[in-house]
Amino acid sequence: MMLLSDISFLTWSKWLVALPACLSWIFAALTLGLAFVWVVMETIAHLTGDGVWWRMAQRWRRPMVVGGALSLAGMLLTGGAVAFHWVGLWQRLPWLTDGTLLLAEGVILLLEILWLLLALKGRQGPDADENHHLLFVWLSAMFMGLLLWCPVAVEAWLEVPVGASPDIATGALDVTSVLRVLFSSWAVLKFFHILLTSWLVGAMVLLFVGGRMALARGTEGRQEKYVLWTGVAMGLLCWFGVMCTGDSTGYGVVHNQSAKMAAMQGVEQGGREVPFTLVGQVKIPKMLSRLGTHSNRGYVAGRQDILNGYGQEPSVAQKQAEAQAARVAQLRWRKAVAQGDGERARRYQAQWREQGRYLGYSSLEQPADALPQREGLLFWAFRVMVLLGLSLVVLLGLQFIPLVRPASKHRHAIWRTARWGLPLALTCSLCGWLLAEMGREPWTVTGLLPSWLAVSLWPASWAMAEIAAVAVLCGVLLVWGWKKISAGWADFYKES
Repeated sequence: MMLLSDISFLTWSKWLVALPACLSWIFAALTLGLAFVWVVMETIAHLTGDGVWWRMAQRWRRPMVVGGALSLAGMLLTGGAVAFHWVGLWQRLPWLTDGTLLLAEGVILLLEILWLLLALKGRQGPDADENHHLLFVWLSAMFMGLLLWCPVAVEAWLEVPVGASPDIATGALDVTSVLRVLFSSWAVLKFFHILLTSWLVGAMVLLFVGGRMALARGTEGRQEKYVLWTGVAMGLLCWFGVMCTGDSTGYGVVHNQSAKMAAMQGVEQGGREVPFTLVGQVKIPKMLSRLGTHSNRGYVAGRQDILNGYGQEPSVAQKQAEAQAARVAQLRWRKAVAQGDGERARRYQAQWREQGRYLGYSSLEQPADALPQREGLLFWAFRVMVLLGLSLVVLLGLQFIPLVRPASKHRHAIWRTARWGLPLALTCSLCGWLLAEMGREPWTVTGLLPSWLAVSLWPASWAMAEIAAVAVLCGVLLVWGWKKISAGWADFYKES
């Protein structure tokens, strides 16, 4: 049996980052979702002049502010854990501390803090007129979304390192342009996928509150109908958007992260017309090729294909040989520079540039080390995510019944099911986050930087003590935050 002392510092460090990251993501999703609800209700109130919509919009402000504050706290805890426990990452990626990224994130963070202070004081923006107030509401929600852009862009680059340029002098991983990192197609896709997921969480909050209001009243009043109709409409639109961006994400994973796809689907030997495994031997013919490539004849790589280079690029063993050759070229370049031999230095630099794209493979002991290590976790996390995602659209469809048939004898049972939408949506999004983080293993930067070179060299006992303290702190913040957010919804129930 494995003892706690047998777990490596690398594993503890991953969990130390994962805990506050989960806290941050839960409240970030809630905050972005509630912000979208706030924008929708304020806009409808402005267009219709209906005071009910205006009162409901004001009720979302307090839960939104609490969620935003806790999301920022989780981000700071995550940043602190990364800074202390992943020193190798900062040393090998100097562009992460580049002034452009820090300035962009700092400006957005200051705007976000300003918005939190204004919302906390109950200000409704400039007092000139309602148009200015509505502009303030839209800008506030926009700044909240933009706060995620830089972290999401960096996360996307770690998965698909576009424009990576290893420095021959230091061996650090530089980039040709920070703008390529911020506005890569993979970063944009991930950002909108996360944003739509957050809005879907906001729709589930509406169903949660609307269902409890209807149960408290025993029937659907005007306010309950507004809340439930808004939740159902938002939920269906956002669910469709999440499915579209999720489909594009899966297509990108097949082409850019074949090892992750092979691990998620348990594919040992790839090929064309690959079936999708539901569980055990239950499979849907050709479905994995259809999902991953949008064609029944599409090629999906398996574990063995990845080790062999799937016939289109060098095998893992060949990449290891090229990476070692790049290391030798680096040493010879340094010697040539020291001797003042410019011609030899240029020749070795060209060799480094050509073979340095596989630089991370020089740190692997054997080809199998290039494959994800937690295949069972990835396999089931993907299936849980898909199952919960499909259950959400069923739940949304159920909520239509009492809305179109108010006298339905099943309306109370349906309103009770609405409370499950929020935990289902949050669990589904956390499974997606788990796939993104764990599926990148054993790499911190895919193909260029293994995880064990990015982590700090500290005793595992240090991380054990820290993770205990962080777990307690995150638990306290989670309970406190949920109580404060629930208190913000209490006025809805009192009116009912």
